[in-house]
Amino acid sequence: MIRDRLVPMLMRDYRFKEAGDFLRQGVCPNCGKKELYTPLAHPWILRCGRLNKCGAEFHVRDLYSELFNDWSNLYPANTNNPRATADAYLAEGRGFDLARIRGWYTQESYFANDEATATVRFALAKDVA
Repeated sequence: MIRDRLVPMLMRDYRFKEAGDFLRQGVCPNCGKKELYTPLAHPWILRCGRLNKCGAEFHVRDLYSELFNDWSNLYPANTNNPRATADAYLAEGRGFDLARIRGWYTQESYFANDEATATVRFALAKDVA
């Protein structure tokens, strides 16, 4: 999972300290103070606690784009799970609970300019007006 790879990177790069359900006392890249924090379970946005002086927010998708860019290579489809790429994208990239949407989508392929990528396809009802 991305979160399992992300948390050690955050600890290293921002010198967070684990405090209960949060990563706290990280060094804010905007103001340099040890006020950066994020929830441990969902560390997708880093926030500076100095709301009146700084208040900066950082999206980890922007900070660590290599973790989010190539779902096809990170989670290739295989015989055990032909929807592995779609599952990972929907669960980790978009936060869906797969148990609730299983069967609503398929993993397909898109080809353009001699390149291919996995896609997620949701079937739409034909009689929808």
